[in-house]
Amino acid sequence: MQYRYVIIIPDKTTRLQVASEIRTLCKKSNTFIPGNNKNFYKADIGIESVVDDKTLRKIDALIQRRGYKLFKKRKSQN
Repeated sequence: MQYRYVIIIPDKTTRLQVASEIRTLCKKSNTFIPGNNKNFYKADIGIESVVDDKTLRKIDALIQRRGYKLFKKRKSQN
């Protein structure tokens, strides 16, 4: 089952720094600019990667340490 995680970071420079740190935690990843999604928050940077549980826990810890909000959404199976 695939999930999409959305992290809310208000400051744009911090947002780019956190995205860079998350990409270094992922072994293989793609960066993209997400399209406009009416049902969820609009994002200006996206990272797509397949990660194992250990890496996901590292990313979650990084987000929690910095005090940002994290939303988990089931990815559509289109």
